[in-house]
This record gives sequence, C-alpha cells and structure tokens, in this order.
Amino acid sequence: MKKKGLILFMCSILALAGACKSGTTSGLKASDYVTLGKYKGIEVTVDRVEITDELVEMAIEDHRKSNATVEEVTGRAVMKGDIVNIDFVGMMDGVAFDGGSAQGVDLEIGSGQFIPGFEDGLIGANIGDTVSINLNFPEVYQNNPDLAGKPVVFNVTINSIAAAMVPELTDEYVKEFTEYDSVQAFKDATKQQLQEISDENYEADLMNVVLNKLIEEATFSSIPQSLLDFHADTYRNFMEQQVMLTYGVTLDEYLEYLGMTRDDFEQVVSRFAEGQAKAELVEKAIADSEKIKISEKDYKEMLPQYMSDRGVSTEENLRKNETKEQTKENMRRIKAMDLVIDQAVVTENKVNAADLNN
Repeated sequence: MKKKGLILFMCSILALAGACKSGTTSGLKASDYVTLGKYKGIEVTVDRVEITDELVEMAIEDHRKSNATVEEVTGRAVMKGDIVNIDFVGMMDGVAFDGGSAQGVDLEIGSGQFIPGFEDGLIGANIGDTVSINLNFPEVYQNNPDLAGKPVVFNVTINSIAAAMVPELTDEYVKEFTEYDSVQAFKDATKQQLQEISDENYEADLMNVVLNKLIEEATFSSIPQSLLDFHADTYRNFMEQQVMLTYGVTLDEYLEYLGMTRDDFEQVVSRFAEGQAKAELVEKAIADSEKIKISEKDYKEMLPQYMSDRGVSTEENLRKNETKEQTKENMRRIKAMDLVIDQAVVTENKVNAADLNN
C-alpha cells in the first residue's frame, strides 16, 4: 500500500511537471530493439467522467466550504466536523507516557489526525467535560513503534467547540467570492471548467491506455541501457526535488517515513524507466514504419504547443534541454501517436459523480 502511494505520488507530480522527458532515441534504430505488433485499429476502453448536475453541485459545495468561517459555538455537545480545543493526557498502566499529553490542541472531529477511536470518543461531550477514552494503539504505528498494539487511556478535557459556517449559495456570495455575478453564471462556468478538466483527463488517459496496448502488442529483444539510465536519473532527481519542495525533507527521510528502503524505491524507479523507454521505442518504431518526417513547416506549426507542453516560453529555453534534432525526433513520435489514436477503436466507459466517491 505504501509503495502504491509512492507510485501514485510520483505519477501525479511527474505528470503535472511534465517531467517525463524523452531520452536519446534519436540516435537509435528502433527495429534493433522492438518488433511492433498490431498498431492500426487497436481496440481500447477509456473512462470518461460525465459532468452531471451532481458533480457540479459537489464542486460548488467544495467552493463554499473553502470560504467557510470558523466560529465558536456553545450550548451543544461536540458533533462530527466540529473543531474542538482540547487538553489531553495519555495514560499507560496508570502512568502518563512520553509524547502522549498536550494542551490547547485544535482538532477537527473526523479528520483522522489521532488514532482510531479518539475523535469519535469526543462526540457528545460538552465544553468543560473531561472524557476518558479507552483505546489501543494500531498494530502498526509508525509514529512510535514501541506503542504499537498497546492499550492506552486518554483523559481529554474539552476547552471549546467551534464549527465551520459554510456560506449559502446566493448571488451575493457569488459576487463576493467569484468573478461571476449570479448563481446561474457560476454554475454554468463551473460546469464548463469541469468539462475541460474531464476532456483533458480523457485525452491523457487515452494516450496512456493506447501506449500500454502498443507495448503489450510489441516484442522487445532488449532495451538500450542509455535510455533506461536517462529515465531513471530523471525520475530520481525529480523525486528528490519534489519531496523537498512538498514536504521539506530529503528523499531518504521520506522513504523512511513510508517504511521503504532505497532498494524498494529503486525498484519503483526502474519500473518507471522501463515503461518510459519501451514507450519511446514503440513510438519511434511506428514513426519509422510510417516513414513520418518533420519538415520545417511541420516544425514551426508544432513548436508552440510542444513548448507549452514542456513549460518553456521560448525556443532558446527549449534548447537548454534538447537539440533541434531531438525536438524533431520527439515530434515524429507525437505524429506517430496521433496516427495510432486517430485509427484506434475507442470505447468510452462513462463514469458519473457517484462512482468517483466509491
């Protein structure tokens, strides 16, 4: 599960940052490494999220919650979703244990910040109450393995209760918190934005599904080590940067928190590198098979979108990462994939908002 979490984290940040750079296939003969299978008229199934009224309402509710104000409440007991200020003492065998006590802690009930059962144990308590909660630490407790599985009693005092006050959806709310002037205009714009996101995700998923299909259909005699090394280095370096930026820790510290070793991580990196290298070889082989060429006219027409996809604004900046020859080779591969996708038999699997929450 932890490895899967790391893989998903890597996938998301690499995709967002456009870090899946092309390697050095421009100097390689793809047919030396891969024999293509069927690539014209391949059949694939791809999810497409339907933008229903329910999904629009969910997005607008999230918007309202993001603009909620927190206000102290009195005269009622703690409810799920409340933010309580508490003092607590953790007792083990009748003795307070290190790290188990604190004062003036704000805790959202239902957030899962504390061990299972702690937050639920406060529901129904009133301001000034002291509640004793009998629990067991989880069998796997990374914060302090010495406490794993052990029984504990938390004596918790409720100092105050606060609740998030979510504003109503009115024309006045829309005017204050958005660029629109009416509820209907806000709903229409939200639906359009969600549709654009859905379309972008669909195109990305279609590309990935088609690529995976092409790789499955192909036969690889070997993979150039230079290509594997390139992508392994790219993933490894990018992860080190992103973990530091996102969490403020080194990659080794992050892996330790996840309970992973460097060897575990390198296995993940190797799988990414192999997948990316195979994808490049297949794309290049198709471009070769179809005798795709990039003229100067093609180059100029494709360049603006190509630079935009890579997050660079000028051709001069692009040249810091790749030569013009490499750019043209990458454009050949893009055209190859366009050809395959245009001829693919695509079945759309409609996914609605309810499915997203399951």
